[in-house]
Amino acid sequence: MVLAGLGNLAKFLGVYNQWKDSVQRYGIKWIGVETKDKRIIQRLTKAIDINDVYDWIKSVKDARVELAVFMDFMAITGLRLVEAVES
Repeated sequence: MVLAGLGNLAKFLGVYNQWKDSVQRYGIKWIGVETKDKRIIQRLTKAIDINDVYDWIKSVKDARVELAVFMDFMAITGLRLVEAVES
């Protein structure tokens, strides 16, 4: 996301070719995730025990039923709390 943002800023400022040359000169590479599903799995599996994540989500959904859809949204997208609220 950072490289995409910087690339867009460089285009907006009219210095994209300079930016692109700098990226190549310093050997910066963009490594993407092939699918959204794989990205979701990677974000959820950063925890040591994946069941801890599922248990926590379930406990929040049980305690605050009105947050069930929001918790599903956060789990599926992998957004941080602030990002999810702002979206």
